[in-house]
Amino acid sequence: MSQSFEVNIGNNTCSKWVLRVVNFLLGLTGLGFFVIAAMAMSSGLPILESWPLAILLLGMIFVIVGTLGVFSGSRGCSVLALTYFCCLLIATVCMFVACIYVLLNREKAESTLKYQLEQDWPTFNASLPTKVIKVANCTTLDDPCWKAVKSYADDFRMIALGALSGFVLVQILLLVSICKIIGASNTANAVGLLMDTVAILLGATMLIIGLFAIPDEAAGVQLLFRVTGLALIGLATVFGAYCSKIYDSCCCSCNYQWAIATILYALMAIGVLALGIFVLTKGDTILNLVLSHMSSLCDASCLTALKYSSQEAIIGLNPACATSNMTNATANLNANVTCTTKPLECYDRAVKACDVQSAAEASFLISCDEKLDEAGWFLVLSFFFLILQVLSKYYKWAKEDEVLVNSSFALSRQSHDNP
Repeated sequence: MSQSFEVNIGNNTCSKWVLRVVNFLLGLTGLGFFVIAAMAMSSGLPILESWPLAILLLGMIFVIVGTLGVFSGSRGCSVLALTYFCCLLIATVCMFVACIYVLLNREKAESTLKYQLEQDWPTFNASLPTKVIKVANCTTLDDPCWKAVKSYADDFRMIALGALSGFVLVQILLLVSICKIIGASNTANAVGLLMDTVAILLGATMLIIGLFAIPDEAAGVQLLFRVTGLALIGLATVFGAYCSKIYDSCCCSCNYQWAIATILYALMAIGVLALGIFVLTKGDTILNLVLSHMSSLCDASCLTALKYSSQEAIIGLNPACATSNMTNATANLNANVTCTTKPLECYDRAVKACDVQSAAEASFLISCDEKLDEAGWFLVLSFFFLILQVLSKYYKWAKEDEVLVNSSFALSRQSHDNP
């Protein structure tokens, strides 16, 4: 069963019109995101510094996917239909994981928000929405003001969750429509080829990072990156779409190839999910390791830079902490285990005590915690892409079995008819 794409755009009129109308609306939505991004850029809110780029990227995805989708159902546009399917599949998986992130990551998002506010509170306070100021008279980031800001952020989070959920449902409708047009076999082939290509690129990247970017002190992490990179490249080539014709010409069947690939990708998906869950739920264990290797992870120059930024933030949050009142506590945070579970609380205590040393170390822990969160959710996203690959390989496995059974049945019937 070779890897081939023979897409014949049929007369599925309903699916074609669904693609045209819905994708036209998606393209208009993408243009609307451009306007929202421009408004966010002109708002001057420090907390929105990274949002315009994300909104702009989302708008570009909508415009590209919408434009491709409008023409993907036309006759003679088989390549465009397959390209549209691949783009839509990636966008759907990413938005689905984004929905899960917004739904389950509330506490972590609030901690990140509060820490970002504390880094430049005077500037942000000058740009706060009027209704937040009226509710809490926000001159300092005390509890009433933080509760008002958090409530305002929660409202925005629910709006974002509703919008993302709606987009995911629309994209699922579009996926069903385009799959009806290109057919199940071409869908499996497209998914397999796309995921194999991604696996090769990701594997090569991880291998390069493991060979050249990670220091020798982290030998375990080096080995993990190297082995994972080689495994991804091996799966995508030896058991991937690129060698189907070799298998067909060699042994006239890819059945064992697809069976082995299905099992190996399933095992990898389980391992990636387990690692992602560990990173997201056991961050305190990892932060304990960070604390025990604090001197090697953040040298004197790194700590000095953190102290300088922490000093400015402390003065902005606690005006009583004049430069002369700053202290470098002799007892640092390495002795306080609770700081590995809630480093933001340690940072707040350090601000109140005008303790630059502890604030700097807590700031480093918060940064590590944010990176762990990003890594965990990246692993969750990788799990869903691996599941797509598992389904693709399993479809080919089952299809190959069906071909073999039909061939055996035909041969037995021919021998019975012609003894």
